[in-house]
Amino acid sequence: LGAARRAGYVAIAIAASFMLLATLGLLGFRQSIIGLYLDLSDATNDPVVALALPMLFVAALAQMTDGVQRVASGALYGLQDTRMPMVLSGLAFWGVGLTTGYVLGFPLGLGGVGLWIGQSFGVAVAGVIFVARFHRLTQPTDQGR
Repeated sequence: LGAARRAGYVAIAIAASFMLLATLGLLGFRQSIIGLYLDLSDATNDPVVALALPMLFVAALAQMTDGVQRVASGALYGLQDTRMPMVLSGLAFWGVGLTTGYVLGFPLGLGGVGLWIGQSFGVAVAGVIFVARFHRLTQPTDQGR
């Protein structure tokens, strides 16, 4: 498992590095990205721009965790570990993400941005769980004892 562990962590690090670049790109060019779809000089678009800016901010921050979560999930699949990641995904996305998004979006009044924050949080939770599971499953065993 040493080679699999190394390969998995290298893949996770590459994904995190690439997604960091994607995050920085989205953060740095949010206005320009919105400008591809809307005329920013038209005042009638101001409410949409005001909603899109924080949503793109949340989406940008979610890039890192989403990339890590997807690659860590793939590393687990490579270890033939499929059933538990499926269950954990459901719990993270539906249990944590949807619940958090609902609470932030409706009772706390953040609307769509709150839903996106919740969904992003669910993805982050899945990423942490998948990396921890990969770490545990590829842990060197002490066969001498």
